[in-house]
Amino acid sequence: MALLPDATPVMLYFINRGDCAYFAPGDSADPTYGNLFRAAIACGVKVLPCRFEISPLGIRYLGLAELEL
Repeated sequence: MALLPDATPVMLYFINRGDCAYFAPGDSADPTYGNLFRAAIACGVKVLPCRFEISPLGIRYLGLAELEL
């Protein structure tokens, strides 16, 4: 796996549950994805699991979920 030298690679996740405090790659559903996810992080990819609360009044950003690897 290789990254462009002058780029900042980011994986952005939109978590639309206000009660979700943690984010993990879901190894039980797809272990290959979990392995590739960790390999990408090891190569310098930043993971931003953004939490939001959705309501009829709008969307509110709650911050980043804690990443569990």
